[in-house]
Amino acid sequence: MTRAMLVVAVLLAACQPRTAGPRGARVVVLGIDGMDPALAAEMMRAGELPALARLASRGGFAPLGTSTPPQSPTAWSGFITGLPPGRHGIFDFVHRDPATLTPYLSTSQALPGSRLNLGSLAVPLSSGSVELLRRELPFWRHLDRAGVGATVVKIPAHFPPTDDGGARVLSGMGTPDLLGTYGTYTVLTTDARLARRAPGGGRGVLLAAAAPDRYRAVIEGPPSPFSSRGRPLLLPLGVAVDRRAEGVLVTLGARRLLLGVGEWSAWVPFELPLLGGVSSVSGMVRVYLASVEPLVLYVSPLNIDPERPALPISSPASFARDLARRVGRFDTLGIPEDTKALSSGVLTERGFLLQARQVLDQRVQLLDSLLAELDQGLLFFYFSSVDQLSHVFFGAASGGDRPLRDAYRRLDHVVQRTQERLGPADLLLVMSDHGFGTAHRLFDLNAWLRQAGYLALRARPRQENLGHIDWARTQAYGLGLNGLYLNLAGRERDGAVPSSRREELLARIAEELLAVPDSETGAPVVTEVVRPEQLDPRVAGRAPDLVVGYGRGYRVSDGSALGEVGAQPLQANTQRWRADHCGDHRLTPGVLFASRRLGRGPHTIYDLAPTILAAFGVHPPPDWPGRSVFSGER
Repeated sequence: MTRAMLVVAVLLAACQPRTAGPRGARVVVLGIDGMDPALAAEMMRAGELPALARLASRGGFAPLGTSTPPQSPTAWSGFITGLPPGRHGIFDFVHRDPATLTPYLSTSQALPGSRLNLGSLAVPLSSGSVELLRRELPFWRHLDRAGVGATVVKIPAHFPPTDDGGARVLSGMGTPDLLGTYGTYTVLTTDARLARRAPGGGRGVLLAAAAPDRYRAVIEGPPSPFSSRGRPLLLPLGVAVDRRAEGVLVTLGARRLLLGVGEWSAWVPFELPLLGGVSSVSGMVRVYLASVEPLVLYVSPLNIDPERPALPISSPASFARDLARRVGRFDTLGIPEDTKALSSGVLTERGFLLQARQVLDQRVQLLDSLLAELDQGLLFFYFSSVDQLSHVFFGAASGGDRPLRDAYRRLDHVVQRTQERLGPADLLLVMSDHGFGTAHRLFDLNAWLRQAGYLALRARPRQENLGHIDWARTQAYGLGLNGLYLNLAGRERDGAVPSSRREELLARIAEELLAVPDSETGAPVVTEVVRPEQLDPRVAGRAPDLVVGYGRGYRVSDGSALGEVGAQPLQANTQRWRADHCGDHRLTPGVLFASRRLGRGPHTIYDLAPTILAAFGVHPPPDWPGRSVFSGER
């Protein structure tokens, strides 16, 4: 399903209002994406995380086993459902349609409505919708059936919020921008080279002077639902430069923004008029002035406006609007901290850290507002900052990890403030979906498959998905951060491997991958290869044939994750994205802090849903693999 279809299909979609549950016990769960147990323990020993240290001493602290693979959508789907990926069906950020070999974002897809095309004009006949691809219900549905209220804020891998019963839910990671992507920024610049090279994850626009130091630009929005040719809706901007003052005046609709170099704007709402201006699509952006000579102006991805959501981001629909009216407009994009713009040099490190700080500040305001009204039930609240800062700063030497440690300390203060709001009978859990490790080397899985004779390239690539691969001579290929697929006859579009060879081929590839050494150090590059049916015999049909877990210091290359084939299997990682967690799941456990004594471990992310249910006296389904972290023997 294309990104355009994602946008057009749901421009007018909305969620129905729900009701609240009765009074009762209080449970607060703070989800800190990417918090690492080793770094947390080190900082507690140094006295840098006093609130977490007190929580650990009075209650408990332990590593929290993550999912296989240890990717955020996979792990958080396990948290939400209490089930492994074989059951909930989310194995990666990226899945593929075997019939077309089209990659797609794993957690949701658009279902288009019908329309009548009249030349260049389209007349929508019925609205479309967005489907959440994760299977199995969220654990808060069990609370709802027991009459327990739940508020779940910024939950990853749950867009659009659906099947939530009486819970109040705001979606998080996986929520797209108005273009239907995970975040496409725009850089407006007078630097022709910067505009031409279209920085990763962004769009470059070369500014044309309307007058001396006066520029006009247009940012392309989502496709108009009234255009049969998918013409985009347009957002015009004007930019006036004052070089002596090193500032700009940005005109965006009726809004005028005065920015100095290194300054961020607040959220700026906008309207994209539809046919005849009768209606419009609402959105919002933030703007950052990187420099005036050359002029470099960063415009954030086109966020869904929580005051007037063009896509369903909360359940009930009024919940997002209520939160925005309490604390002001807030980011709605699933991953708001723009590491792609930092890596491409569009955002300076200072600009990126200001952005991350502002995201965290807004989250703290939201949490404070919700804690103030919490008199019963569950409150889950998610923080993204540690994860995104870890990708850039984790393991940096000579104090280079200071921004990350600052975020840990800030969140420790959040834990303290939360504890102060709770009583001795209330339960507080602090958890993360995974930890982190450095990634100094990149492994091109497809290049290795080619070198080992399992994948072949065409002399002349075809204009089709993965058209550079010669499928008649290819037995296996990599796609996604941990996925390896066989080119199976009867399943893949151009399948060449008979099903009778599947077991033998998978066993051989797994054995050879586990034997791949780093040519420089001799260390194993791959330390875990898992068959999805080992995770659960009722494995989902979209699962890869093998889940490849990389050793300490390694991760898959970006190109291989998208199905590309590089020249060499191993290369040095020279990117700003210096650390990762998408390898061997045993190497990157998350954290678990609790205000009550933990039972005997090990504990895994699949234990948290039953733990929360048990805190309210609700029995989990008998087929869940986890158990309460406060119980004894597993």
